[in-house]
Amino acid sequence: MMELPPGHRTVFGRMILVFVVTSVLVALAIGGFFRWHFAGQGPFRGIFAKNALHYAARLADEIGIPPSEPALRKLHEELGIGIRVRAGGEEKAYPPDTPRFSDVRPWHRSRIPGMRMGRMGRAFFALYEPQAGRSYLFLFTPEPGAIVSPWPWIGLVLLLFCILFLAHRTIRRLVQPLASDIRRMIADKEQLLLDVSHELRSPLARSRVALELIPKGEARTHLEEDMREMETMVNQLLESSRLQDPGRALRMRPVAVSDIIARSVDRLSPSPIPVEVASREPLLVKADDEQLIAAVRNLLDNARKYTALKGTGSQAPVQVAWAHRTSERNEPGVEITIRDQGIGIPPDELSRVFEPFYRVDRSRTKATGGIGLGLSLAQRIIRSHGGTLSLESAEGKGTIARIWLPTAPT
Repeated sequence: MMELPPGHRTVFGRMILVFVVTSVLVALAIGGFFRWHFAGQGPFRGIFAKNALHYAARLADEIGIPPSEPALRKLHEELGIGIRVRAGGEEKAYPPDTPRFSDVRPWHRSRIPGMRMGRMGRAFFALYEPQAGRSYLFLFTPEPGAIVSPWPWIGLVLLLFCILFLAHRTIRRLVQPLASDIRRMIADKEQLLLDVSHELRSPLARSRVALELIPKGEARTHLEEDMREMETMVNQLLESSRLQDPGRALRMRPVAVSDIIARSVDRLSPSPIPVEVASREPLLVKADDEQLIAAVRNLLDNARKYTALKGTGSQAPVQVAWAHRTSERNEPGVEITIRDQGIGIPPDELSRVFEPFYRVDRSRTKATGGIGLGLSLAQRIIRSHGGTLSLESAEGKGTIARIWLPTAPT
């Protein structure tokens, strides 16, 4: 069984790491916001401080000086709070087990003048000291269930992580053999096509020589067309293989767009569909001219083939134009537009036309020919130049191919 590439094996780990880091950052951000909003310099600080001090002062007034034990009992019964008072030289508490002043440790960032707060277990306390010699400790104990422990939620999150991890392992174990088989099948298919293409070159060369011995006429013309089509297929397969070679280097140099278009048109097979060049602007791009010519020629060849398929009897030309165009990343470049008035591409097929060996016309008629590598090859070549290739099409009206390439530095 083939192992998945390291990048695939670490995707799940990266996803968990991103989730954990994001959760921590969100928790810190929310906690920091509420801390600032209510206890720091936020707008609620002043309001909360005034209300807290007012509430503590009212309770202190009801307790009185010296502290009255009946008043302490009454407040405890009504409010459910524990109270300890030290005032007028006396110290009293109700209930008696209310923590002593020496037992409490207020939060060091309690910023309400005259009052400090803190927490003891599940209870919260407020230490109110309106003046020297007077101290009031109010202990607020929530009812059971009022404060939810975070541990069940932490356990639930850990359980979800475990389930996700096990699901990932199971899916990978099921899909891994299938993915390996698919990769092997694709590699075998490409290698087979490459081997066949290499083996066909010699017979094609001999056939080309033998073809010269046949007298000129309709039969020879048809044979020459078939030979050109076979040579195009073989060249596309070999070029597609070369483009996948990571060690392959392009011979980049400044070239004129007009020269690329002219040489591409010159290399087209004879066709009743003309090519009309609508621009003459002398723009330069940095490119491997032979590679770029192969890409443009493929696009022009497709445009003429599918214009001829429209079957209206008209010979509407394929129009080629180019102009300065800035990319979405504000990079200066040149956009080459190839527009035809052919049969167009169905909307559901448009997203797949750049896949290798994919053909919109699956009948493989002599009118279209090819093996579905032309657009894929053109896209690979243009991407290797740092450019983009896109198609716009309306079924029955035609197709527009847009090539964007970065300009050559002057």
